[in-house]
Amino acid sequence: MRIGIDYDDTIDRDPGLFISLIHEMVSRKHDPVIVTAREYEGSDIKDFRDRVMKAINYAVPVYCTGSNAKHVAVDGVDIWIDDWPLIVTHDTKGNRFVPSLDTQEYTGKRFHAFAEQMEQELRANIHKGNFDAWEPEPAHLISEILHHVNKLASALEDGDRSGVREFSADVGNYMVKAFHLYGEGDYEANQN
Repeated sequence: MRIGIDYDDTIDRDPGLFISLIHEMVSRKHDPVIVTAREYEGSDIKDFRDRVMKAINYAVPVYCTGSNAKHVAVDGVDIWIDDWPLIVTHDTKGNRFVPSLDTQEYTGKRFHAFAEQMEQELRANIHKGNFDAWEPEPAHLISEILHHVNKLASALEDGDRSGVREFSADVGNYMVKAFHLYGEGDYEANQN
């Protein structure tokens, strides 16, 4: 099993502990590697590698991802030990997380299919009125959301795929309505 271990705010919090863990991993025929979002290894990581080599005669591979998602930069890691789990799947740009390319591709496909289902549900329910023009009070919107979440829960419990698609999309549409009316801009402006 390949185990990716972060350095900053993980290994450096207790290097002795991680030397022991790496020793145990190696003795059990696992493959521990250090994976850092840094651009370059740095002298502190080199010193840690030297300590591991001296203590247990094992050269720990070090991968520097340069703020790219760790799972993209290092293949075959089965388990991650990291104080900042999002960095495993997301690139970091400044203080922002950006989904890595393959994560974007996955979520993009899923989001597109979900958005299409949401559109389909809006078209199927057009006879109930103009959803775009509908501006419910928060209590009414909450009631609709909960009603459709309950329908979704029943469909999930029953293994009803068609119902899951329909009611997931309904909940999604109500959530977009909540975001649009009460989350965008100034909430107080929407109260007039």
